[in-house]
Parts: sequence; C-alpha cells; structure tokens
Amino acid sequence: MNTSLTSLLSPATPGIHLTAHGLQITRPLDWTEWRELLSQARRIKKTYLSVLSDITDYGRRTFGDDPVNEALEQLEFEMADATKAHVIALIGLERRAKYDLTSEHAYVLGHLLETAEERDHWAVICQKHNLTAFELKKSIEKGEVIREAEISANSGHGDGIPSVQAIRFQFEKWQRQFPDRAHILKLPKPERRKILDLLNPIVELAASLETSFLPYHPN
Repeated sequence: MNTSLTSLLSPATPGIHLTAHGLQITRPLDWTEWRELLSQARRIKKTYLSVLSDITDYGRRTFGDDPVNEALEQLEFEMADATKAHVIALIGLERRAKYDLTSEHAYVLGHLLETAEERDHWAVICQKHNLTAFELKKSIEKGEVIREAEISANSGHGDGIPSVQAIRFQFEKWQRQFPDRAHILKLPKPERRKILDLLNPIVELAASLETSFLPYHPN
C-alpha cells in the first residue's frame, strides 16, 4: 500500500472513512498504518483548539466577526472552545511553531498578557525551561519561573480575600479579550446566555452583600 501516512484520514484514502459517528475501517491495515492512525488521533486531540483558532482567525479577517460568530452558532460549537480559540489566535501559528507551544500554552500567553513583546518574552522562557501550561500561568502571575512542586507546596495558604481579588483579576482579563462591552453584547445568543448563567451566582452574591449594608437589614 503506497498511501501517504500523513493523509490516512483524508476522504480520498481507500478503506478508511471518517464518518459523523467515528472511523470506519474496511480494509486490512499493516502495523505502520494502524500506528499512524493512532498517532493522528492523538494529534487531532492535541491540536484541535489551535486548528480551530487558525480557521476562525482566517474567517474573521476574511469575512468579518458576525458571519464567523453566526457559523459557530449554526454548527453548535461550544462557547468555551470558541472563546479559547479566539485567545489562542493572538499567538499566531508561526509563533506557536517557533516556540513549540501547545494550544494550552498559547491560551495562557494570550489570556494573561497584553502585548506581543510580553508574549514573546514568556514564550522564550517557557521554551527554555520546558514549562507546562500550568507552570507558565503561575510563573507569569508571580513574575518569575515557578515549578509545579513549589506551587503545590505553597497551596492552601492565605485567606479568602485574595481569592476574590483573583476572581476579579481573571474577570477583567477575560473582558479585555474583547474590544469593548458592545462586542460582548453582539456575541451569538447561546454564548451570551452561557455567560449570563455563569455570572448569575456572582451577581446574586453582590446583591446580597449590598443589601446587608442597608439600615433595615437584620445583620
């Protein structure tokens, strides 16, 4: 069989059919072909969000935000995936390849850092120290390289107030992914509904806290 291993999942590959429900194999495979299929499945899982980011980034540059958002809604993409892809797209394919960044690394860089210079700076550090995405996140937050063992050793300390501050910090970081609030209000309806559902517990707690300061409140 002379089929190129890099195209085993191509629609043109005989005897291997990718369907809406799985992979149908209708001819004998040798060990090398089977092993490559397994490897491709792993690559698909690891690169899914990066690939989605490149597709949607091209679409936004070519067709505009509204058609892309509508397509994502029609094809029933998860809001979380679409949002992560939007952030990963801030770290272009060339940079991801240059610094050997996974989609998780790229998401951390795009989510936590504002400028291309900052992102390149930490991408170099990430590659040099072979940081996991979790270590990269914590290192950026601390301003120096920190390993998972050190993070685990320091976990569980501190009171509740810094945690609330951290929530606000992350919320503001998330909000800055968008040009302005109007952009958030133009997201597809299912995405806006999910955002509202996630924020409701925070809004309800804030309302209860505000009420607790009123003169007639029992506390």
